[in-house]
Amino acid sequence: MASLYGYQERVDELVRQGKNVILQAPTGAGKTRAALFPFLAAWRDPDAAGLPRQCTYCVPLRVLANQFEAEYRHIVADYATRYGLKHVRGVRLQTGGRPDDRKFEGDLVFTTIDQFLSSYLTIPYSLSNRQANLNAGALISSYLVFDEFHLFPIDESGNGALATTLHVLKMLEGITPFVLMTATFSEAMLRRLCVELDAVPVTLTQDEVDAIPSQQGKQRRYRYVAQELTPQGVVSDFVQHQRHRAIAVCNTVKRARELAAALRADPALAGVHVELLHSQFYARDRAAKEEAIRREFGEDRSQRTWGPAILVATQVIEVGLNTTCDVLHTELAPASAVIQRAGRCARFTGESGTVLVYDVPLNEQGMREWAPYIDSPPTEQSQVSGQTTGQAEVCERTLIAFGKLPLEGAVLNYQAELAVVNEAHEEFDANLLTVLHENRHGLRTAIERVLREQDRSAARELIRDVDSRTVLVHHNPNETTMPNPYRHEGIGVRRGTLLGWFTAVQERALSLELDWVVNIPIPKERSDAGAEAPEQHQRLQNEWYTLRPTSQKADVREGRKAIAAAGLVVVNPALVSYDAEAGFRFEIGTPAEDSPLSQKNSGREESSPLRQETYAEHIGGLYRAYASDLRDRTAAVRQRLERRHRIEPGTLDRAIRLMFAVHDLGKLDRQWQEWAHVWQERVSELRQSDLQIAPNYMAAHTDYDGADRPERQANTSIRPKRPPHAAESARAARDLIRAIAQDCDALSSALMTAIMCHHSATIRVNHGPFVPAEGARPAFNDAMRCVGLGDDPLLRSAGAHVQWSGFSAADDLSEDIIDVERKDEVILYLFLARVLRIADQRSQEQSD
Repeated sequence: MASLYGYQERVDELVRQGKNVILQAPTGAGKTRAALFPFLAAWRDPDAAGLPRQCTYCVPLRVLANQFEAEYRHIVADYATRYGLKHVRGVRLQTGGRPDDRKFEGDLVFTTIDQFLSSYLTIPYSLSNRQANLNAGALISSYLVFDEFHLFPIDESGNGALATTLHVLKMLEGITPFVLMTATFSEAMLRRLCVELDAVPVTLTQDEVDAIPSQQGKQRRYRYVAQELTPQGVVSDFVQHQRHRAIAVCNTVKRARELAAALRADPALAGVHVELLHSQFYARDRAAKEEAIRREFGEDRSQRTWGPAILVATQVIEVGLNTTCDVLHTELAPASAVIQRAGRCARFTGESGTVLVYDVPLNEQGMREWAPYIDSPPTEQSQVSGQTTGQAEVCERTLIAFGKLPLEGAVLNYQAELAVVNEAHEEFDANLLTVLHENRHGLRTAIERVLREQDRSAARELIRDVDSRTVLVHHNPNETTMPNPYRHEGIGVRRGTLLGWFTAVQERALSLELDWVVNIPIPKERSDAGAEAPEQHQRLQNEWYTLRPTSQKADVREGRKAIAAAGLVVVNPALVSYDAEAGFRFEIGTPAEDSPLSQKNSGREESSPLRQETYAEHIGGLYRAYASDLRDRTAAVRQRLERRHRIEPGTLDRAIRLMFAVHDLGKLDRQWQEWAHVWQERVSELRQSDLQIAPNYMAAHTDYDGADRPERQANTSIRPKRPPHAAESARAARDLIRAIAQDCDALSSALMTAIMCHHSATIRVNHGPFVPAEGARPAFNDAMRCVGLGDDPLLRSAGAHVQWSGFSAADDLSEDIIDVERKDEVILYLFLARVLRIADQRSQEQSD
């Protein structure tokens, strides 16, 4: 492995010392390696390094996650082989497009900030409500890396992923190590973040930048062009300077599409390949385009096949595509975005290039059209405080900064680029950080609410308020032809664009005598197996709200309201177009084909059939899953949590083992065992095989195949009905839990809550009755021996026991559960819930 650069060594040293780091370095300077080197090195000696065994690497866009996963999959595999590392789960990818690791079980997981935050907040995009508390503990136990941090979304009120990420990191202070990275922080942002997060800044001098081989000999000349970006300007530059590769970046899809069409039609560019890339392509077409662009605009010129070429793109070009060009034309945008775009020009060692920065068009009011960098209406708070955080103002300051360049332009090195960023963003970032500080109490309250209620609608405020709607195309949407529209691949369209089209298209739809313009699915939950069916067997059915062509303004207004409230709409293919060259567009021509089925994993939970096993066998299975992998994987965070709570080393390991032993105590109830024995008789009949169990058999699991419809139906109709057991387990084991936690009330509350919530994230403070079955006590004693607590001196000295005398139904656990306003209790609970649920899910697979 090549030696580290100086700044990479500084990052490695700081991380190994337990410091959190904020890293600012130019594109292509090796930031990813700087962040991941200490993590990979810690695999060989985790005790010395003190770093977690798992790393979660968060990026703002899927394309970046895809790129990093492809790069590091082989690096990590080779590293594991070279050093003989065991229990390697490798590199995984978890995005909306490729949900390959929905439970965050990989060693190194590349994911988007949306997936990270939704998982931490217990509203995971990748899992259902039943498993909402499963992923947060994996993130708490990880070494966290946040790349291109400046691109995390945030609105003018201080809401969004950037603000929520900062709050989460403050919650995890002293527990979860992290590195934040970007190329384009302003000085104000860098300074304040280091103070807020107790992090150490690592920045590069120009001499350090120049010493990095990938940065040597590169030269970019920036020039401001006081006119709009036009086809004529691009053609003139390309022909006059005999360019071989050029990139033109527009701020909107509409302008990018129009520019590409004009360039393709210009005879002066005969023989020049013009490629178009924006966000409104289906995945298969976008992937093909990106692969071709990497080849044709990449570093290895021998791979190129197009000849002279021009790429027209939107903001999707800013990150994730390792491309270069001779000249980059870009519309004005926030300075950080312009610098990111410029990173696609003269990207590699020894290259020189030109970056031409153009003005944006004027709107109908004669004002510059900064979309999508537009501001929301001022909030009451911003009006009172006088603080402005709008992106339009940053664009205006960016114009001023580039306008100061000489007419012939100027070569800007990395420090000079940062000076432009500072000039444009300094006041914006300072005001934004002030707004974040003022909003901190409201943000904390919102996060506490979602942790308490798992309200998925909170994602709009806490993660990303997506001002777009998913548009599908289908000739006849109904339950027969389109039973689940959410399985089809959609196109994201800004809400305003969609509403404007819907209003304008009515006359054309009437002239075509169409039956409908838009259909909106209204999903309903149903289950073939009744209310207790496992969630993976629930299905969607849809009613359809149809918007028909109309000339009535009142009807159009109602239709607009329905579209604005919908998350997904299906449009009539006669009114739109799509092709692999231009993508989706609201144009009438050749009717668009139906939207394809999505190739991604549906995201629903799949489960293997359960096999009957005794209570002790089940607890032993959890312990094996823990001992084989989870114990090592959680060692670092256990140590940090023990230091935080000032409890003796080893306490959390003992607490986890007790949690395994008691988490299903409620199943040793007389009624639960009666149900299990009756069920085994019933499933024997269904399978025509003798699966009955002996009267003294203390069952923890029964034979059950949730994919088998007759078994699902029988499972809900059998009597006695299967009683709940989770809260009952916690209540029965309360004295043992308090004894194992000693004087740590937070640990006691976290253990109780984790046990109560090991099948669902919903905390119910009431519990049913518990009457131990005959044989319950020896079965539990066997289970305690399985986890190494058969004669634990701490429990023996405390005189703690299971409440074998039983108890009646009550509503008295409210004092035993966590308080979501106490972050230490929340973090402990989420960590323990993760360990319990993962071990529970792996318990039977480990016994094969």
